[in-house]
Amino acid sequence: MGKQYDRPTVFDRILAILLKLLPPIGPLKALQLKVPTPKVEALFEESFSRAAVQFHGQLDDVSIQRVQLQNTNYDVGTVTPAGTYRLADEIHAFWLNLLAEKKFGTVTPAIKTEIATYYRDLNAPIETKKHRKKWRLLLAQLEAIKQMKPGS
Repeated sequence: MGKQYDRPTVFDRILAILLKLLPPIGPLKALQLKVPTPKVEALFEESFSRAAVQFHGQLDDVSIQRVQLQNTNYDVGTVTPAGTYRLADEIHAFWLNLLAEKKFGTVTPAIKTEIATYYRDLNAPIETKKHRKKWRLLLAQLEAIKQMKPGS
């Protein structure tokens, strides 16, 4: 697994030859290789070192079981409540639907809290509202997960 190599097609090879032959002018100038300046290299090394230090600090936290993970949306770099990011709305609705298909048998208190927190403001412009059938289903599923007894 992960060792499969897809050979370039004939079109890929022809396109590669054309790109090598064409001079780097106009829009093709953006494809030209640019060697980073020493200042840029220093910035990269500094950011890499800082990331390594942070990573080691987080590993130390894991070893003493002091981990606090934020629910950060890495597409936008912050926590996104319902209605602020279309893809997050879609994936939460999809996730809730998967849980409902399993009759909420795999729901933990943490999952229940996450879903309740995400959908705490149903007046927000949530993407699912644009589809009446999906919205009604989501509301029914939210009600079902709220009615769950702890440990059931």
